[in-house]
Amino acid sequence: MFLLSEREFISSIPLKNISRIDIAFYKSKNESLNIFNLELDFDENLIPLITSTLECQPVLIRRKTYFGIDTDYIIERNINYNSNLSFLLKDCDNENERFSSFHTDIDKFNKHSSIQKSYWQTRQLHYSNVYIKSQELVRIYARADLDSNGYARGNDKIFNPQDTLGCKEEIVIYWPVNGNGKCGKFELCIASNNTNTNGKNNTNDKNNTNGKNRNNRTQCIWRLVVDIIEDNYFIDSKVDVVNIWLEKIHKIKSTIKIANQETNSKQIEI
Repeated sequence: MFLLSEREFISSIPLKNISRIDIAFYKSKNESLNIFNLELDFDENLIPLITSTLECQPVLIRRKTYFGIDTDYIIERNINYNSNLSFLLKDCDNENERFSSFHTDIDKFNKHSSIQKSYWQTRQLHYSNVYIKSQELVRIYARADLDSNGYARGNDKIFNPQDTLGCKEEIVIYWPVNGNGKCGKFELCIASNNTNTNGKNNTNDKNNTNGKNRNNRTQCIWRLVVDIIEDNYFIDSKVDVVNIWLEKIHKIKSTIKIANQETNSKQIEI
């Protein structure tokens, strides 16, 4: 299992050049192609389980990510959370709920007129490591567009539509580490067209009822984003908090695995 410490990083990477650390919890891996399946089954019961284990209230947002060559442009807005999450997921492709068009998003950003939270995020990967037993993919990202002192620039960077390779929209449920998010956050990322697109496609296929039931299952990505580097060194207290959360997340995974095994055993008995 991955635990955060300076020993985990190779000496050739100064801490001042690290932007963030992403820990993704994968479902399976294709050894020959080195491809990871990050999509896990989503169930509403995950929310109270994670909330009680992490002892932190979740935040619900809608996120749109524009992929660039070196950096991503990300827009986020809060969603008023209520108990009817199923309705929210089924209605996530409603045109009134989605973000504006590509050109509107970019135009608002370049004119500094967007009222939604937006920021840049580097895609420059330093290196990655795989923890097979715990099924973790750990990726270390470099700081983009460094100045002479090693600090990131680009907050006023102009977004060129030609730099965009694609985009995606997600509903994200996240729990801020330590209650304030300064150490990082644990996310469940659900593609906004995940449920509806499959449902529409299968509804039109009258001969594929079994496929409809299978594909209608909502998938999500488990991701812990770590951002605890200050003044080019690790804050020990924050490192301890992140490692406690990593242990708790694996406890949640074990609980779900045991519950699924018990359910499957009962079905076999019946």
